[in-house]
Amino acid sequence: CDVSGAIPAWLWARQTFAISGASTADGRQIGVDSSENCYFTAYFNGLTSMSANNTPSGLYLQSVTPPSCNTFYNYLVGSLDVNGNPRWLKQGTGCGDDESYGLAVNAATGETFVSGFLQGASTSVSGGRNVMLVEYDSIGNLNWSGAGSGTSINSVNVGLSTAADNGGCVYLAGSFS
Repeated sequence: CDVSGAIPAWLWARQTFAISGASTADGRQIGVDSSENCYFTAYFNGLTSMSANNTPSGLYLQSVTPPSCNTFYNYLVGSLDVNGNPRWLKQGTGCGDDESYGLAVNAATGETFVSGFLQGASTSVSGGRNVMLVEYDSIGNLNWSGAGSGTSINSVNVGLSTAADNGGCVYLAGSFS
């Protein structure tokens, strides 16, 4: 990164992950760790399949197909190295909608936290939106996930913003009704 105040030159730009059949695919948040690996989250709908493009030799990335149940929106989270090469990619795979809004990275460890909402069959209150918080380790393995339930089918509870410190704590702000 150039801190001289000059307009920086592009280091790289990539459409790293191919999503076929998606009618909507929008990036939501981005973060970096102390090794300058990039982490991102996005949401999409209408997915039929997803795979990595520009994959370096010898690096495994997940190719996923959505669950067989009825789902409209889903989220993905992934990581690119300092040169923009894909490291890993994961997809939320619950039945019902799950959409990401926030992302935070523990810069020291690369642990990645994604916040948003779950809706439908994957929650305890069918129909309502429930706060979602998920943690992945530095290589994309799911560490844990949790959801806060609404009180009715009309509940709209969304994790909108997430922060993490280097001590392992995660912070969540959102909307609750």
